[in-house]
Amino acid sequence: MITNDEAPSVSVVVVAYGSEDVIGDAILSVPAGVQVVVVEQSLSGRSAALVKTLARDDLEVINSGANRGFGAGCNLGAAQASGEVIVFLNPDARFTSGALEALVRATERGTWVAGPRIINGDGTPATRPRQWSSMTRDVWNLLLPRAITPTRLLRELPESSDVAVFGGPADLVQGSCFAVGREAFFAAGGFDERFFLYGEEEWLARRLAALGVRERVAVESVVAHVGATSTEKVGAFATVQMFRSWALLYRDRYGRVGGAGASFVLGLALVVLLASTPLRRAFDYRLESDAAWCRTAMKGLAHGVIGLSVIPPAERLAGDQRWPTLGADR
Repeated sequence: MITNDEAPSVSVVVVAYGSEDVIGDAILSVPAGVQVVVVEQSLSGRSAALVKTLARDDLEVINSGANRGFGAGCNLGAAQASGEVIVFLNPDARFTSGALEALVRATERGTWVAGPRIINGDGTPATRPRQWSSMTRDVWNLLLPRAITPTRLLRELPESSDVAVFGGPADLVQGSCFAVGREAFFAAGGFDERFFLYGEEEWLARRLAALGVRERVAVESVVAHVGATSTEKVGAFATVQMFRSWALLYRDRYGRVGGAGASFVLGLALVVLLASTPLRRAFDYRLESDAAWCRTAMKGLAHGVIGLSVIPPAERLAGDQRWPTLGADR
């Protein structure tokens, strides 16, 4: 029997995909004696091979045999985790001193989901608590500048917001690192594996909220996050999955017909963004959302609306071309 004076046991789950450049620092930032479960999703096996060289007796490695998506990888790791609190950590993130212990305390024995204060690799603040996705919020954020966006319509709250600076409840904490009680996680059904990339943490947060388990930012816990080291290697595939996930979230929130309608409206917003590309280029506005990006986003929405299953990018194992290409994407 564990008393209130005893800290709950902890397991840290790390899902790796082409992460060998950064995962070593992530694993080494976990205090000794804490179970670490690494789920290798890349056929190259380089991340798994690297972490096995680390001097940790509390390390377990699972080779998934395929790139199954982030949520599925997390579920595999959680199934192997023995801790009362499970901490999901991106391979390009690392705990600062005392961060893991503070994060686990903030769960109050698993009655909250806790996310840390996030900093970039250079120490600048990067904590951006999130609000629930909605058609109105997503369309506004897609088309209009943050400077004129009311706080209630922001998808991500700024680093200067009260909850980012002082901590407190939030709809969603960032998926790069968060702690959740094992019992609550499995009661909610774990991650929904329909989501390959993006959206899975919001789906889980909604299920947990329905069970009375809310999310909070614990600023006393600080995690450094390099960011996007895996998704940047899959390029357009990640954009497809982001918008596919939004379509799935709309379906869950508004129903099949309502979700399709919400996706259609977001698609119209993408058409506006696409048509305005020359004008935006002239005014140097959102150049990253170029014509190719808009078309890719529309493709992702369509995949989500019709429920198309995901075919992961082909992975080449030889030489410098081992990274995924878009050849296998529909």
